[in-house]
Amino acid sequence: MATRSDAHSDKSLARRWARFLLRLGAGGWVGMMIWFSFAVAPTLFATVSADQLGSVLARLFPQYYGYGALFGAAAWIGALWRYGQERGRARGAVLALLTAALLALAQAYRLLRAMSHFAPASAGFSAMHRQSLGLNAIEMLAVFIALVLEAGLD
Repeated sequence: MATRSDAHSDKSLARRWARFLLRLGAGGWVGMMIWFSFAVAPTLFATVSADQLGSVLARLFPQYYGYGALFGAAAWIGALWRYGQERGRARGAVLALLTAALLALAQAYRLLRAMSHFAPASAGFSAMHRQSLGLNAIEMLAVFIALVLEAGLD
């Protein structure tokens, strides 16, 4: 027969796993976006010729968005799990992560499709690049806010 202490221990363990999953996913996700945006991308644009840039980005973007989807899924599952355990307390984190996930999916779909049709030095590529920078900044902010909200839940 399970005791009240056992039930509390199970709930506490599930809560810790949900929090771990949320923090691992969101932390990995925002860290990856910061690394790519402020280290990888500027280095590529400074060192790779315009002729080669398109093929390099075509190889990097699927990996970038693939890892982003994995981290995002982990964070999202963790947030939903926590939200199910504590109604209302994780709502802000869930909404911020949902927003970031939707932006990431829209950005990935649009960029992978549209940027492949433009030469890296073209006006079309530049326009898509500016849009992707804006969406990426919103995405980073949303995931960062989710982490801040999550930290306040303890």
